[in-house]
Amino acid sequence: MKKFLVCIWLCTLLICFLPMSAYAGLSPSLWDTYYQMAVNRPVAVLDCPGRVLCDRQNMSEFIRRWKCRGSSYELHYEDRAELARTVYDLAVHAGDIDASVSRERVEAGVEGFHYSSQQVCAWIEEVLHGASVSREAMVFIGYLLYDGVIVFDGGRCKPGAGIRHVLAAAPGKKRSFKENIDHERLHVLWDEDPSFRAKAQAAWAILPEPDKVDVQHRLRAYANDLQLRLEEWAVREVEQKKLDIEGTGL
Repeated sequence: MKKFLVCIWLCTLLICFLPMSAYAGLSPSLWDTYYQMAVNRPVAVLDCPGRVLCDRQNMSEFIRRWKCRGSSYELHYEDRAELARTVYDLAVHAGDIDASVSRERVEAGVEGFHYSSQQVCAWIEEVLHGASVSREAMVFIGYLLYDGVIVFDGGRCKPGAGIRHVLAAAPGKKRSFKENIDHERLHVLWDEDPSFRAKAQAAWAILPEPDKVDVQHRLRAYANDLQLRLEEWAVREVEQKKLDIEGTGL
């Protein structure tokens, strides 16, 4: 019951941040009160930013001191369908999936996500201008506001608390929670570690042509973005211990 009440409160709070054009029944004074609360809320600096949204008692994975932990806001889910409903609208905004792809299809397949805080802010700006989102996405934005991951400066949304990445994972059908969260962490490392990208590019350059064709077939979903395909291939190579990157803490 407590968790349910918290979700309702966060949804109500987020509605107060939406523009008057979207919620004409909200009084200007109440809108201004909640908007200023968002603008002026102190930014919390946390050692392990994020939330554990499940009943698992083992916190060791949440507090793991991997290389980019302090700049990464992690959400640990128990239910991958909840995770999918949370990220669907953000994924459409970012261009990762087409709006024609159903929410049900995403719920059936998504087990994690990673976005830069800049991408998240750009999406929230769209939400604040009236874009529709799911209840789970509204709660997600409420977490980001409450935890100081995003702040408002001059009426614009920007990253706060030194957070550069927002990532999440849930246990999958065939992959464990740790496998999924480490997969998303590797995407963070790809963005942050030039040596990782250099090693991957060098390994790709010497890969036999038949192997490259096989990769292109297996990762055909990334056919329109060669850099994203290289990134996904490199992350999977690390997971399979075919590519070594040191000092990650994973």
